[in-house]
Amino acid sequence: MRKKQREYQITFVADPVCWQQVPQDLVTLKNLRIGWQQGLLDSLSQNRELLFSRNGGVPGHLAFPFFIVFECMGPILELVGYAFILLAYACGLLSLQTCMAFFSVAIGLGILLSASGLLLEEMSFHLYPKASDIAKLAIVAILGNLGYRQLNIAWRSYSTARWLLDHRNRTSSKDLPG
Repeated sequence: MRKKQREYQITFVADPVCWQQVPQDLVTLKNLRIGWQQGLLDSLSQNRELLFSRNGGVPGHLAFPFFIVFECMGPILELVGYAFILLAYACGLLSLQTCMAFFSVAIGLGILLSASGLLLEEMSFHLYPKASDIAKLAIVAILGNLGYRQLNIAWRSYSTARWLLDHRNRTSSKDLPG
């Protein structure tokens, strides 16, 4: 609508209108996460004219850059950071204490983000009336940052790299005579 300079309104629906079935194995979860990442990249690519354009408004000036930096590049930067710290430690450039401090901060920030999301959800919608439900979610907020998050960033990084290579190949193959 912004491209066409038409009036529009975005409405927030607090209650979910559909549910995603929980994947039963890691392969299904991996394929799901890769698909979501590629869908995000396709959407951003198809609407790239909005990025910082005169008609982009809040979506083009705030939301679009946010998704590029944090949702597209974030997983890659986090994965490279983990790899760099491990490599620096393996090469003797970092002490074990420094390496552990890095991972403690990285995991701690992930837990803080998860806990903040849980707190905001509970303050806004109060979907979980029992304290035991909140306690379970708090435990998952912690445990989810001890391996699961790292697995997701690996899958999302792979998906982004694959999307970029496929996109580059599609673009360069259009230039070939044929």
